[in-house]
Amino acid sequence: MKVFGGCFYNLLGMTGVIPVTYRNVTYNIPIGVWVMFDYPITPPEFIVMPTENMKIVVGKHVTSEGKITHPYLDTFSSKPQNSMLEFISILRKIFSTETPVVEVKHNRQPSTGYSMPQPVSMPMPRPNNYMYNNNNNNNNNNRTSVYMPYNNYPYQSTVTQPPSMSYSVSSASSSNNSLSVNSLPRPSNANSINMGSLSRPNKSNILIEVREKVNKDIDVLNKELKEKIDILLDDNKKLLENEKTINNSMHAFEEEMLKIKNNITLFQNKNREITEKIEQLKNQEEINPDIILKLTPLMNQLVEVVADESVIEDMIYYLGKALTSEQIDLTFYLKHIRALSREQFLKKVLIKKIRVQAQLM
Repeated sequence: MKVFGGCFYNLLGMTGVIPVTYRNVTYNIPIGVWVMFDYPITPPEFIVMPTENMKIVVGKHVTSEGKITHPYLDTFSSKPQNSMLEFISILRKIFSTETPVVEVKHNRQPSTGYSMPQPVSMPMPRPNNYMYNNNNNNNNNNRTSVYMPYNNYPYQSTVTQPPSMSYSVSSASSSNNSLSVNSLPRPSNANSINMGSLSRPNKSNILIEVREKVNKDIDVLNKELKEKIDILLDDNKKLLENEKTINNSMHAFEEEMLKIKNNITLFQNKNREITEKIEQLKNQEEINPDIILKLTPLMNQLVEVVADESVIEDMIYYLGKALTSEQIDLTFYLKHIRALSREQFLKKVLIKKIRVQAQLM
């Protein structure tokens, strides 16, 4: 169990050591790894795990709590080729120049040999409380099994429990075996556990099952997202079509509004002109429609000839109507109609001449 944001999660935890060569001597640096519940979206968490006689050295990549930071983890989710194994190789190079732990010298009672402590349990929620140190002078190492649940899959990693040591101070040669505060952990022996020992069938099976579960969840999520994206794309297409229709309607509406404004302006101008004409006519004197103004003798003659021609036209009309109603006979009609037609023709010719002379044509 591990706490994130005030909530407890069952995460996959792994512990082991990284073989690091420092000044031509190989040391095993114990670390712990937490695989997050949304791995590989969230990078794994690497932690240095010192023992009671060790302390963490705060450095560029190690915090005071033992958490390991590196730009590789910051870009873990954005680069599919990144892996925990590759990062462990990077840590080996970093720890070969910057040691993450040092051994603290404690006051011990003199002893002529080595004392074997009781095994210590290793809970992962506070991984920075423990560290493993392998001694090349002792080949009989105690082993402690640690179980960490992750989604109902048990995981067991076998970790070497190093013995604590008491040294005799009677001999000057034994001073070479004592460690100062700034010294590194003792070199590892052949029986110590390295990262290669973590690659066991049980771990491989768990990782495969976790990977399959994660891939299955990702496939389900991708399917749901694809359906939602298809719906959103369809809605977006409809919205774009509706937007185009609305834009066309708005354009047509603006054109109609422009025409209406132009017509309103034209109507107002015409209304103003009509109002002015009405006011002018109201101010004028009344005109007798029967009065004909004769400006010149030529125009007076034209008026008289046009009036005579109109009278002849009326006479011809009524003669035809009388003939139809048998009020007159055909002989009377033909006699008078011939004379009227001749006179009408002469009047029309005279009207044409007067209009030409008066420049009315």
